Amino acid sequence: MDPQPIPTRSESWLAEIVRSMQAAEQVALARDLDPEDEDHEWFLCVAEEAVRLARAARGIEEPFADPDASMDEVTDLTVELRRQAPGDPDNHHINELQHFLLYYLAAHVHADLLPAPAAGAVVHACWLAPVPGADDDEDEDATEVWPIANPPPESVQAWIDELLEVWPSCQPAAAPAGKPQRKLLQAAVAAALAQRGVTAKQTATEELVTVISGMEADLRREGPEVERLTRFAPAAFAIYYLWTHIAIGHADEDLAMTVVQAIGSQLDEFEA
Repeated sequence: MDPQPIPTRSESWLAEIVRSMQAAEQVALARDLDPEDEDHEWFLCVAEEAVRLARAARGIEEPFADPDASMDEVTDLTVELRRQAPGDPDNHHINELQHFLLYYLAAHVHADLLPAPAAGAVVHACWLAPVPGADDDEDEDATEVWPIANPPPESVQAWIDELLEVWPSCQPAAAPAGKPQRKLLQAAVAAALAQRGVTAKQTATEELVTVISGMEADLRREGPEVERLTRFAPAAFAIYYLWTHIAIGHADEDLAMTVVQAIGSQLDEFEA
């Protein structure tokens, strides 16, 4: 994603933050997290995504060298920014948007992209904004299902056959081994949407790419076998392609992992 200019108005900040929050929540949903669980894993995931998305929006794609220590530093900054918001700073009962807002702005301060007073002014201006979807009658935790024209495969082998059919047109986007596969990710998302007959606006597609990127980062923590697979362009492509289907509501994670593991033993067919 190309760096985006830092907003200069609170309305622009709020629009950017809402879009990013919705993308972060899709990542949390894809990881099967529940905002109602008492372990707070949902909010930890959304906070981490807020920081990652804030950095990515400004062109910083590199992960933290020490994620735990850096997130602690960002969290400390959110405490300071909370003091710039209306109301009692010691009242920790804040809503989802306020939680995301603090981490998104704190990430900018942490990366020296925005002075703390300027970030505090944005927090103050956006603090009382309504939470998107809070008044919707639909289940807020449900993954949005995108309309499709062509149904997805119904078996592991059918998925592999489709991937073998689509892969040649996307292979030129693959980067050399060890390099970031951003272009391959974008190509896989576009191919998945085209295969399902989806017509989407560019902004929606870009947000989907961001969601898949976050899901890939989580996948790399699944273990050495999966991490090893992501080093091979065909396997990385398959992951992007399958996780696109998960994000649009037309595949489940268990099936996707089964397909990815099957591909691990059939990489020679992709390289033929």
